[in-house]
Amino acid sequence: MKGAEGYVVGYPGAWDRTMTEMSGAFTRVSVNRKGQYTGRAVYYDIDQTGGNSGGPVFTKDPNFIQALKQETTMDLDGDDNMCLMGIVTGASYGDNVGTLITPELLQWTFAKLKQGADVAGNEVES
Repeated sequence: MKGAEGYVVGYPGAWDRTMTEMSGAFTRVSVNRKGQYTGRAVYYDIDQTGGNSGGPVFTKDPNFIQALKQETTMDLDGDDNMCLMGIVTGASYGDNVGTLITPELLQWTFAKLKQGADVAGNEVES
């Protein structure tokens, strides 16, 4: 996983809030004791500033997509060329970091949306 190419997309303040895609390398994904990608964070060396928070972290690396496909990612284009891995959350110890999208997090999010609530539990008008 280390060195696989990753991307973040957002409206960074440093670029006059223009939608920007930035690329760089993943440095690590947190794993559990069994070595599965079920940790909670993805770390990367990709430039980001205020305005990227909440945006997607994804990869187009075919080897990494196959390694993660069963565990943590969503196929974004229907043919395994791009997978969503996480959501930009900030920085930690010199790396930028995102919340890893795990199967449990996806199931929880979809259940909340199906109930007609946003992720904070507030009712959403239809």
